[in-house]
Amino acid sequence: MFRERILSCGKLSLNLASGPANGPALIGLHGVNRRWQCLLPLTTALPPRWQMHCLDQRGHGTSDRADRYLVTDYAADVAALIRTEFTEPVILYGHSLGAMVAAHVAAAEPARVRAVVAEDPPFHTMGERIDSTPLLSYFHALENLCGRALPRADLLAQLGEAPLRNPLTGHNVPLRETRDAAAIRFAAAALRQLDPAVLRPIVAGQWLDGYDVEGVGRSLQCPVLLLQADHAVGGMLIDDDAALWRQVVADLTVVRFHGAGHMLHWQRTHEVANVVTAFLESLVL
Repeated sequence: MFRERILSCGKLSLNLASGPANGPALIGLHGVNRRWQCLLPLTTALPPRWQMHCLDQRGHGTSDRADRYLVTDYAADVAALIRTEFTEPVILYGHSLGAMVAAHVAAAEPARVRAVVAEDPPFHTMGERIDSTPLLSYFHALENLCGRALPRADLLAQLGEAPLRNPLTGHNVPLRETRDAAAIRFAAAALRQLDPAVLRPIVAGQWLDGYDVEGVGRSLQCPVLLLQADHAVGGMLIDDDAALWRQVVADLTVVRFHGAGHMLHWQRTHEVANVVTAFLESLVL
């Protein structure tokens, strides 16, 4: 079972869910517009070798709202968390936003992070390039829905119609054609708990202000596993960014998942778990 508790991380109080104390700490960091439960598929698929902790990041779930939501702000929260709550070096597993946060924290706190698993980090796909991606119209739609007290049925219907541009055809398709009904229900539940201000720097193309993709990569001293989804079906880590990290990260392992979209740990749970297990067991914990 996971036990949730509210912890003080810098100026904010954040919700952390912790599993059984089976071994070294593995901290899970969700993507934007999600919450800690997004990582539950991995908690059951990974062997009981680590103690998993999953965080509601600022503005998400039951964690505090904040006055700013840049990627570097989320990273400051996680750095404060590991400094105050963990005495031994931790493993950071991040999806999307969480992947970029994990890398930034590991670069800034090398003595406190044993390894990083970065699942499909978007980098400037959700930064300076966002206006040329299928994502801008989608996040505008979320911005219009977020914070509105809509009945559940209306929220589900409108979220299902949120537009995503098909990267192969260039045409918009509704979200309901790319995700199943249960996934949309979960997304709607997470959206109800989202601070609308989370989305503002994303749609403004300012989310990565102060985040140096190459500099973070060069500063990483721990082993890093980079999981890359398929850009043709919604993956956000483009080949050029993956190639850059191959050049600058000292100890990098890259695994590509052909035919799988951005939500790798939901779409390919057991494949991801097998890859992550092999990587972590190679560390000789």
